[in-house]
Amino acid sequence: MISEIGLDELSKVLEFRYNLSKIYPEDFSDLYSIDGNSVYVKYTPISTVYNILESDSLYLFCSELSNDFSENTFFSVDQAVDTYISCFYQSSKVNQGKFDGNDIYSQWMSYCREGGVSFEFYFGQDIINLSKNFGDSEYNDKVKTIVKDNSELFDYSLIYGNPKGDFEFIKYSAYPIQVGYYNDSVYSIIGGERRLRDDFLTQINYVCNQIKGLNREDILPYFKHGGFCQEREARLVYLNKNNRLVRCINFLEKKDGTKVPYIMLKFGDMDANNRPCNFVTTTDESLLEKEIKEKIDAIDAIKFKSGISPIVIPQGYNQEQIYNLVEKAIKERMKRIKKDEKNMFYKGPSIICRGHLPITKITVAPTNDRREQRKKLEIYCKNKYWLRNVEICESRIPYNTNNINHI
Repeated sequence: MISEIGLDELSKVLEFRYNLSKIYPEDFSDLYSIDGNSVYVKYTPISTVYNILESDSLYLFCSELSNDFSENTFFSVDQAVDTYISCFYQSSKVNQGKFDGNDIYSQWMSYCREGGVSFEFYFGQDIINLSKNFGDSEYNDKVKTIVKDNSELFDYSLIYGNPKGDFEFIKYSAYPIQVGYYNDSVYSIIGGERRLRDDFLTQINYVCNQIKGLNREDILPYFKHGGFCQEREARLVYLNKNNRLVRCINFLEKKDGTKVPYIMLKFGDMDANNRPCNFVTTTDESLLEKEIKEKIDAIDAIKFKSGISPIVIPQGYNQEQIYNLVEKAIKERMKRIKKDEKNMFYKGPSIICRGHLPITKITVAPTNDRREQRKKLEIYCKNKYWLRNVEICESRIPYNTNNINHI
């Protein structure tokens, strides 16, 4: 690792996003609380599904090359900063009702017309509790406390060098934050030129000035035209200020010979893989299984049975060994529960391994071969211990890819 950045920036952006929704509720009020009901889903075309799984990484692309041509032009800034993003469909289990954030028709049509999957990710949202009902000062204090006390939740590694062997990285703290969707009412026409309304810009500047050290370039990536509001987008954002990420930028060559810049992102602090996993305090091999079993048995029964929160295994060179013992302890406890209560519908907790893709669920797109695609994924995931516990299912949407009306 050569540097560690982003933690202080993250706190400021979380404060800004919340305060803006209070000032302009008609434009930015649709802000979910961040809690155990938050759902983050990435819809992925079939051409890149296995690249993501095999590399155990996400690929970040320049926001100005996204589907919104107005990216980085919302404000007039002295010099736009190249911004690399990864986007997620964000919803809440409370608001979903009969709809599932992993299986949305418009998202399949936008990103997976020829097949693909939706990945549901765990970002520690059950540990974070940032309610949109907090008072302003209470919320801002809460942000600072959460970011400080749970800094490992926000650890990401931007890779350079050789990702398949020895590599170096920049540790960059982030969290997927909802974008604010604006509409054309924030503009006025002056001398034939479209400009942001003075009162709107004044309020933006006011919020920025209340948060020491926050600049427009920090918040620019979190605005998007309201025409894309169905995407319910949350973004992991990485700013290339002063070319601090330049060594991490790679290029993907397209069929026409042009090259698309991207950055490879891994979850967690890669330095932690050089240390033993500290899931339990003991380092004595003879006591390890016993202590892990005791830790699993001590989890609140209702929380454990329902699978509300995953069990998170820290990074470490012996993580796979710990994983196997955790998985064994979970299965043993679930057997006891089902035997005692004669209820076969409890799912039990999923397992997340820090340092790897934190996927809890994979849903296969509504194509004619969805059953075959699901089977392929099941076999693949069984061979990666950190994916072995992932729930894999098929879309329930009766979608016919041969119907030209869908195109």
